[in-house]
Parts: sequence; C-alpha cells; structure tokens
Amino acid sequence: LRVLYLAQSWETMAKLIRAIAHSVDPIFNITCILGVIIYVFAVVGMRVFGPHYTAEAFGSRGIPRWNFTDFTHSFMMVFRILCSEWVEPLWDCMRVTNTAALLFFLPALIVGNFIVSSLCSRPEGKDANTAS
Repeated sequence: LRVLYLAQSWETMAKLIRAIAHSVDPIFNITCILGVIIYVFAVVGMRVFGPHYTAEAFGSRGIPRWNFTDFTHSFMMVFRILCSEWVEPLWDCMRVTNTAALLFFLPALIVGNFIVSSLCSRPEGKDANTAS
C-alpha cells in the first residue's frame, strides 16, 4: 500500500505504473490469441501424428520424450516449435509419417512466431516515451 502512495507522489513512478496499466489489456488479448493458436495446433498435431507415435515406429529408441501422443505433450511440442526448437521433432514426425509433416510444422512456426512478434512489438503511431 505504501508503494502505491509513493508512486502517486513520485511523478516518474506514476508514469511508469500508468504505462504498465495501459499495456496490460493489449498484452492479455494477444496472449489469449496465442493460447488459442497453440491449443488448435496441439489438437491438430495430436489427432494427425498421435496415432503414429508407437514403440514399433521408433525401434530401440522408444517413443521420444517430445511427442504428440496426448494433449499435454502435444501442447508442449507446439510450444517447443514456437521457441524455434522444431528440427528434431520434425524429423521424428517425418520418421513416423512422411514429409507432409512439414505442412504442420511450418505453419505452426510461422503463425506462432508472428503472434509472438506482435506480442513484443509496439503499435505504430505510438510514441514510446508517452503513456497516454
């Protein structure tokens, strides 16, 4: 509570808190959109690649740690794709299916990174030094 009182009396801190307060809503909206995108790609990946992830398909290696067998692993796999760690999982998917796995991985990478980059960029026409 004292911090808020201090923020009101300290002009620079008040500007900073106003700027943060104004940016929470747009960031929340983009984050929700990103969550929906990850959810959609996770469900599609689970339905398309999940049945192919069997112990027989991978031989002595066994099923990889990162896979599409259930929703949790699928969600984490799509998150991994968004973090640009997509080459090894792509090869695993191509091993159990075919090269058409690229039709899943590349759109997930492009769309996801577009959303993430818009999450981190500021809108056009706004001055970075003002918080109106």
